[in-house]
Amino acid sequence: MINRSMRICLSLTSVLTRDRLILALELRSAIELYRSRWQKPINDPVHRDLTKDFLSAADWAELGRFHDFLKPFYILTKTMEGNASPEETQFEEPSHFKSGIDCGWAKLEGYYIKTDRTPIYRAAPALHPSYGYDYFERHWKNAMDRPQWYSDMQSAVGSLFDEYVRQAEVETQAQAGLLEDEADEIEADVNDYISFGKRSIRSLHTQRKKVKAVSNLDLFQTRPIYLYPQDLHVANPLEWWDRHQLEYAALYRMALDLFSIPGMSADCERVFSQTKKMITDERNRLAPEVVETDQLQKHWLMRGLVM
Repeated sequence: MINRSMRICLSLTSVLTRDRLILALELRSAIELYRSRWQKPINDPVHRDLTKDFLSAADWAELGRFHDFLKPFYILTKTMEGNASPEETQFEEPSHFKSGIDCGWAKLEGYYIKTDRTPIYRAAPALHPSYGYDYFERHWKNAMDRPQWYSDMQSAVGSLFDEYVRQAEVETQAQAGLLEDEADEIEADVNDYISFGKRSIRSLHTQRKKVKAVSNLDLFQTRPIYLYPQDLHVANPLEWWDRHQLEYAALYRMALDLFSIPGMSADCERVFSQTKKMITDERNRLAPEVVETDQLQKHWLMRGLVM
């Protein structure tokens, strides 16, 4: 009985031999042409005589029969690839591959932990008009089967948005306070009986602003994007938010802060390197505030933000 190793060797040998036969049969015309034109060099008596290696018509016929004989073995070998018996697939997995993959995942996990320290990396795609929560739902919750990642993302983005909501409320209350002071001066002669129970300007503005701000995030994420197919291919999110700032007031401020962050630190590093030219030996006591103000003014002028 032929053992396992011999079966494998015979299969491989038959496949390789058949491949060579096919190549020779396909190139028979070129080989015959070379044979008819070949001549032994006159000035080289030790040159090998190739006429002894040329194939005759009988040899070519024999190769054809040999090819036909090996064809079933080739078909059987290719058909059974990937579907062999269990003993053919029982082998010990190289442990170093697993160790290398585990080390790679550990390294990536370290970077993932760093990105989790701030909600910015999740909030930016969440506020991108072409991505939003749908991106995380498709890739994290569904494709990667990580529903906890999706929930953590929503919590992080929601907490960051709440900070902007509170900031907007403080500003709104301050503005409402100024308006109410002006209204009090105008309506100072109105008696308490008439004004009793009426809502003040402060409470009215605060309530409207709060309701609008709290619902901004939900409105943005649930907007019917199928009505605006151009939102699926937004190249510059800042331009999009600039056009929709009145619809999402508090969310607009959050998006403006997020998308104004440079994608790379290269520009910031260049500014830092150029700033050292300002601090010379004669000006070594400049306060940090002075240096910051000077550099801001310089770059604002360069970009036409101020005249």
